[in-house]
Amino acid sequence: MLSEHGLEPLTLQPKEGLSLVNGTEPMQALLAFSVHDATMLVQAADVASYARNVITTELGAVVDNPVIVPDGEVMTTGNFHGEPLAFAADMLAMAQPPTPPNPRRPPFCANGA
Repeated sequence: MLSEHGLEPLTLQPKEGLSLVNGTEPMQALLAFSVHDATMLVQAADVASYARNVITTELGAVVDNPVIVPDGEVMTTGNFHGEPLAFAADMLAMAQPPTPPNPRRPPFCANGA
């Protein structure tokens, strides 16, 4: 069969045949995925820690900005600024890994087919 395609049989040296079947390459690929996943988890943990600090700071912050009107009355007005919380929430949303597709659910098709 090899000769039909102009190929010659490959003669392997000791351990070369074993290296083809012992699973080294798949193990290396799994390790690469594991390192990638671990990196993503560390980054997500950093974002979660940042968000927790922002939320803790904002919840403990004084947000009462009293307004003193011309007759001297002091009016309590909560002048809330939600941008730090919004940034932290956005970062948390971006740090979430993508949801894997559900194998039991058919993919969405815009044309209804």
